Amino acid sequence: MPCRIGVFICECGPNIRDAVDIAALVDFCNALPDVAMVRRSALLCSDTDRELLRQEIASQALTHVVIAGCSPKEHEQTFQRVLESAGVNPFLLQIANIREHCAWITPDKALSTEKAKRLIQAAVRRVRQNAPLSVKEIPSHPDLLIIGAGVAGMSAAMAAGNAGRTVYIVEKAPCIGGRVARFETVFPGGECATCMIDPLMDAVLHHDHILCWTRSELSDIKGFFGNLTVRIRRHPPHVSPDACIGCAACCDVCPVTVSNEYNEGLDTRKAIYIPYPGALPHIATIDVHHCIHFNSGDCSACKDACPFGAIDLGAVERVEDVTVGGVIVATGGDLLDISPLERYGYGKIPDVYTAMEFERIVSSTGPAGGRLRLKNGEAPRYLALIACAGSRTHVAKPYCSGICCRYLLKFARIAAEKQPDISILILFSDWCLPGKDAQELLAAVMALPHVQCQRLAEPDSLEIFQKDGVMGIRWQDIHRNVQQTSCDMAVLAPAMTGGADAFRLSECLDISVDADGFFSKLHPQLSPVSASQKGVWTAGCAGGPCTIPVAIAQGLAAVGDALSGLLPEAVLRLPACISEVDAALCSGCGICVGVCPHKAILLQDSGAVIQDALCQGCGVCTAACPSGAITARHFTDRQIEAEISGLLNVSS
Repeated sequence: MPCRIGVFICECGPNIRDAVDIAALVDFCNALPDVAMVRRSALLCSDTDRELLRQEIASQALTHVVIAGCSPKEHEQTFQRVLESAGVNPFLLQIANIREHCAWITPDKALSTEKAKRLIQAAVRRVRQNAPLSVKEIPSHPDLLIIGAGVAGMSAAMAAGNAGRTVYIVEKAPCIGGRVARFETVFPGGECATCMIDPLMDAVLHHDHILCWTRSELSDIKGFFGNLTVRIRRHPPHVSPDACIGCAACCDVCPVTVSNEYNEGLDTRKAIYIPYPGALPHIATIDVHHCIHFNSGDCSACKDACPFGAIDLGAVERVEDVTVGGVIVATGGDLLDISPLERYGYGKIPDVYTAMEFERIVSSTGPAGGRLRLKNGEAPRYLALIACAGSRTHVAKPYCSGICCRYLLKFARIAAEKQPDISILILFSDWCLPGKDAQELLAAVMALPHVQCQRLAEPDSLEIFQKDGVMGIRWQDIHRNVQQTSCDMAVLAPAMTGGADAFRLSECLDISVDADGFFSKLHPQLSPVSASQKGVWTAGCAGGPCTIPVAIAQGLAAVGDALSGLLPEAVLRLPACISEVDAALCSGCGICVGVCPHKAILLQDSGAVIQDALCQGCGVCTAACPSGAITARHFTDRQIEAEISGLLNVSS
């Protein structure tokens, strides 16, 4: 069948018309081989001109089409749909970008016209080599896996569950709620944190479409967006969630006492324990690393004491395999270990605390029962709140976490409420207080009678020391003058970092993570909740420090994006422009397997096999293949060479 190419030149209003000689382009295109017709259009993407384009393709029996106009990123899919409606394969289209590449960057009209001729000729020569491609469709699963049961993960789970999707929540802790569940109050108004999220936690645990698995972790994942097979390790349920009522009779008789991580190590717990009052699920859990039974087998005190027979010391690990369409990572973040930064005296000087430790000290469910107390049991008279501990410095973390100033103001108000006569010194280098609520809280705190703020010359221009049993703080003020004071308690606001499991999860999910342990975004502005792998989203502090409202909003955004692409009984359209292997040429060397960034290639006895559903058409394997066995569809050597030849020579 002879090749009949139609060239359509868009004036794009004045954008191209005023910068390029359109008439000269029409005459030039009419002389090109295999060009059956040339048309100019005022605005080819308009409804009227698109319909005229469709009619011209059909009436002129065009086999290939070249559009000379704007960037293919803007309207290639628009014109592909026009070709399809005219009965022509959409991949028999080529775009010559004469707006961005000529009209907008070449002020000389004659030069711009000559460049446009080369681009159009290159497109005409290439489109001759284009081949029809088909788009494959595969079934997809509409359900979701959510890793992490903090506020972001729970909000996402509720949104997906309410939409009728089955949601699997994997939480490594024995209870849900994340860090927020251990806060006494939240910024800015001092609302009770547990009162705020308890209804959400209860709804998650009792939702018909949500399966919440605590003490569990992601073990393996295979497949691709829409068809992911996930393996989940569920640690042995030594305490039955159906039989246990949280009476703590088992905890009372346990002979083992260890540091309590839920109170940041400020008190102790037993080897069988309920994490904290109000924890949900409110059942006991066994720490097998410290339990005598699991180390020597010589103890069954908890089992003997349980009046409901809820303890099964012989329970074994379970493995669950589930199929989902996508994964939302909501694993939260951690605080920087501040102990290596000796200037802060953390771990060496008594009553120097991190922000999370202070949260537990003032919490009514914490080790001090909500009373503000020093380690010796006395009430502090002088409290120092120190911002940017390890932040905004290349010695530790160069970034601002964006939330520390706000919770320090919350701490100041809590301390003043609990102990009205306490003197509070806030040391900061710069306030980071976006939003109306933050400014109002700052004004309210500054109006308190015993609160003083001192600005530092640099974020780390201070040190905490101890002399003769008295804690002191020395710093440089904004004028580089050295100031010094004594205090009873110092609270540090460390930089926030990614979660402890971030690097392991990044390997398992094949998504990127930065040096600080935060999962990277596909695009920080345009795709702020999408991870680098299609079908994986991030929400909350897993992707970077954020406030509670932002974490919840990101969880909802991730679900919205996921559900829009994972519709029940719908199919997924796979990319047509992917790579393919010529088995006759493949030597089975495996180089392509190692270089593929999407893990789309398998090595079998017959050679390399590309999984269509995983291939993104990047072409890395094509370039790496030493035997030339791999071809990138729509970007073959013949197509690229034809396009280059059109750029290199032109007959005026």
